[in-house]
Amino acid sequence: MAWAKIKAVASMEFRHLIRTRVFLLSLVLVPAFSLGLTYLQSQWGFSPDLATRHFAVVDGTGQLFGAIEAAAQREGGHLRPVLLLPDGQTPGQAKRQAIQRVRSGELFAYVEIAPGTLQPRKGVGPALFYFSNTPTNGELAVWLDAVLNAEIRRLRLRALGFNAKVLDAAEAKVPIQSFSIAPGPEGQSSPVGPAQSLVPAGSMLLLFLMVMLTAPQMMSSVIEEKMSRISEVLLASVSPFDLMLGKLLACCGASVLVGTVYAAGGLALARHFGVLGTLSVQGIAAFGLCLVLAVFLHGSLYMAVGAACSQPKDAQGLLGPLVLLTSFPLFALGPLLQDPSCRLAKVLSLFPLSAPFVLCFRLNSRPAPALADVALSILLTVGATLFCVWAASRVLRVGLLSQGKAPGPTQLLRWVFMK
Repeated sequence: MAWAKIKAVASMEFRHLIRTRVFLLSLVLVPAFSLGLTYLQSQWGFSPDLATRHFAVVDGTGQLFGAIEAAAQREGGHLRPVLLLPDGQTPGQAKRQAIQRVRSGELFAYVEIAPGTLQPRKGVGPALFYFSNTPTNGELAVWLDAVLNAEIRRLRLRALGFNAKVLDAAEAKVPIQSFSIAPGPEGQSSPVGPAQSLVPAGSMLLLFLMVMLTAPQMMSSVIEEKMSRISEVLLASVSPFDLMLGKLLACCGASVLVGTVYAAGGLALARHFGVLGTLSVQGIAAFGLCLVLAVFLHGSLYMAVGAACSQPKDAQGLLGPLVLLTSFPLFALGPLLQDPSCRLAKVLSLFPLSAPFVLCFRLNSRPAPALADVALSILLTVGATLFCVWAASRVLRVGLLSQGKAPGPTQLLRWVFMK
């Protein structure tokens, strides 16, 4: 290998890659979009709905509307219950009129309480009915469910001669606190919060984003060089393997640059939400190692696809399965969150195409994988990466000078082992 030529190719490709509009937009817009979305969710998404809600109530028991009205006053007055009285109408007529008012927007909802609601019920149909023109907004329905069932329980217990306050004290829930046990004989433990699962999942998703932001661009770069005949000039000065390695080094450098910017934004968000303690130096180092492996492995495959195709449209048939293989670990995110040491996690850690993503997830999770599993996963991934870089350079050697119809998988294999 001619390291001077590899360095020249990597430097040229890196400068070209970071100056493209797509790269600059991804470097700026993705963090800005993420921060903006986080801000909007913190301001709007998780804030209580304080819009004025007028809703009508038909109380068949005659005893529950008072509890609804008192609870609505405690909420600050934005909930406005209205008691509907018969006024000479049949129950069916009153219901149709109330529903029509909901449909016209005069009322937000209509609530109907069956007359026998206060009687002990078991294995019978519902006694509380909620009608709304916006069924996806269930905040009022959830609030009514809690208020009415608490009051129904209190009235039933009083009718049976029990003291509701004494029973409430006896049935008070005792909270549970989860702890994570650190490895080692000391057995130190640390509290586990809701953000504990965000670190491994977030690192895995960020790694996938880094690969998808840089590797397809390298494929496009190879196709453009092939269409403009620049590749013929390059192959006259440098070997296919050196050219491939230089391009991959540039791709890796761009990924590290983007990953550093995104990781800095993630650290700022973690500090803002008070979960910075869930991150560790070992986890950040693991992310960097897996990033290099993933970019070299998947970048070589994307570049091989670009070398095999003469036009961007020819790459679509090969790009679909490749994107599916790249995103395959994301489909296993649910089982991984449930048990990072499950059999599926161990198998995916040994499969080279998914190993960098799953290994990054497991190294940021608890319990951490065994050192032997990590070493075996890294060795298999490094071996597969070296093979893919070599195979992609063989495809690059033939594909950059070929024109016409894009080859199929069988033809690509022939190119790899062609002498």
